[in-house]
Amino acid sequence: MFFSKGKLLLIPDSSEILLYGTPRDARCAMVSGRVVLLSRTERMVNSLVVRFRPKQEDLLNPAMSIANLSEITCTIVKDGRAGPTSEEKPFSPQTCSQEWRFSMGIPGNINESVFSPSAFIAYELVAELRTSSVVQWAPFCKLAAAVPIAVKRAPATDSALTAIASEPVSVAAKWRDRIELTAMAGSRIVHDSRSFRISGVV
Repeated sequence: MFFSKGKLLLIPDSSEILLYGTPRDARCAMVSGRVVLLSRTERMVNSLVVRFRPKQEDLLNPAMSIANLSEITCTIVKDGRAGPTSEEKPFSPQTCSQEWRFSMGIPGNINESVFSPSAFIAYELVAELRTSSVVQWAPFCKLAAAVPIAVKRAPATDSALTAIASEPVSVAAKWRDRIELTAMAGSRIVHDSRSFRISGVV
């Protein structure tokens, strides 16, 4: 006979955390999102915890983690009861799901995400849930889900760097006297999701 443990989904509101200012003066940021338990029937949830932590090293990757943060924990359900600040949606037979919202503060002095061949700083959100077991010989079922979270840093809005960074920028380069490219942006700070113009001459 087939027993379904269900499936756990971790859905952050954003895949990145943006900190404004240097590590010495940056304020805390917030990371929030949803945890969804997909199951054919309603399950008794004993505990649900979401952790923000440095990403663990991969045995197949020689790079070493150098993050200076241990982990930050947000307890959503404990001993079968949701916390007073937790938002819980009961089991829905139409969607076969239960849902919880979470939110936690992230200190402004943590290092930004960085990757190199020998070392890296990376972070992830991990949700761990324990429910009543679907079989008699096991006391509980444990489900887990993890998603990467990028930490980025930008100058504070009231700093002198912000005024300088807001100026338009144009960078030109020539390769072997054959190809000349010019990149133009409306600001010295270009976010990953923002496009900028590149023109060239061959």
